[in-house]
Amino acid sequence: GGQILFGQKGQSRVAFPDGDSVYIGAYSDTGYKPVWSREYTPRGNVSRVIGQDNVSTVCLWSYNGKYPVAQIVNATTSEVASAIGMPIYTLENYGKASFEALGLRQRLDDYFTGKPVLITTCTYTPLVGITSVTQPDKLPVYFEYDAFGNLRSSSYNLDGTEIINQFDINYR
Repeated sequence: GGQILFGQKGQSRVAFPDGDSVYIGAYSDTGYKPVWSREYTPRGNVSRVIGQDNVSTVCLWSYNGKYPVAQIVNATTSEVASAIGMPIYTLENYGKASFEALGLRQRLDDYFTGKPVLITTCTYTPLVGITSVTQPDKLPVYFEYDAFGNLRSSSYNLDGTEIINQFDINYR
């Protein structure tokens, strides 16, 4: 198998090797040096990025492949698959109810306890927007929408008592 390179010597180039990976790098007299690479799911979503610093970031998708639900920095695809108990591509086929019943964040936290891994997870209301984001500090932020799908507020509690931002929309 070969690869197709775009660009000129000394400039950024894109290499498309055989398989599901894309490598971005630079070509010099000493050869091609990858700057980062990406791997994709069968649905075409980014599943893994390896940066120039050689740190692997795994991205999980769900809600029938429409939304990213987790970013795990400093982990491999096989580690994440072990943590969630299935191949990462399988999660992509889960709908909202199946995904929420999975308990993804707890599974990831349990598996990676004591390891230098940064985990960010998200939940959504499809066709409306993101409903929660939990950063590596494990403090979730919840988002509330009005009947028209406009963001109303973000808060640290599901009941909205600890509001971070509130958005008022005046309809005419």
